[in-house]
Amino acid sequence: MQIKGKPNSLDIAHLAGVSQATVSRALRGHASVNRATRERILEVAKQLNYKVDKNASNLRTQQSGTLALLLFEDPTVDESNINPFFLSDAGLDHARLRAARLRLADLVPAALARLARRLRGLPQSRLA
Repeated sequence: MQIKGKPNSLDIAHLAGVSQATVSRALRGHASVNRATRERILEVAKQLNYKVDKNASNLRTQQSGTLALLLFEDPTVDESNINPFFLSDAGLDHARLRAARLRLADLVPAALARLARRLRGLPQSRLA
């Protein structure tokens, strides 16, 4: 079977002779997939150089593990009116976030627009 583009779980399923659902469970390490089947699926995935698409996985599970906290401030043109709380707290937050493998970004309007486009693709959860 010749694969066009990036391989996906359906390609693996076809080559391994199993369903796409079985591929999904095997790649997640679910106990319902027997060892021989899991090994066959993992071998096919390796041969195809398959990589899990985190965005697709996040959409499927409706969980991205992403938290966004956006703080907006409208400084003067020369930025002399920036709230010092944001500046002092940003350094501490950055250190904490790096330890937790998270990212802090200080965004200018163009970067904020790019972020907004990326966030549109993330699953949303409602807060009670």
